[in-house]
Amino acid sequence: MHMVNILLVRAIQLIACMFFTSAVLIYGGALLLVPLAVLKAMVSLLADGIGFNGIFATIIAVPALFWLGLRVKSLPGVTPMLVDTGWALLHMGVENFRKFDDIAHSVKGAKARVATSNT
Repeated sequence: MHMVNILLVRAIQLIACMFFTSAVLIYGGALLLVPLAVLKAMVSLLADGIGFNGIFATIIAVPALFWLGLRVKSLPGVTPMLVDTGWALLHMGVENFRKFDDIAHSVKGAKARVATSNT
């Protein structure tokens, strides 16, 4: 029965690890893909909405996106908040993994105590 408990704790630990890994990857991906989505929207607006050529629209949209990124970066506290949120998510996952590891070791220790008390 103790082996089932150990396997159950390890399975839940794996699920939690996979959850936090996917959450960190989604957060990092969002930080990278949001500017690309804004660039695509700006190029589409200039090309389809106003009627510029696609290459000319891209030549206008890339510096505009760069300027917008600099404006967001110059806002006080936004960039550190975004980075700190990602680091906090990563550290939360590591702490969760370690807590499950401690639980698994305590279950193994309980198994060892039961085995020595039966002999």
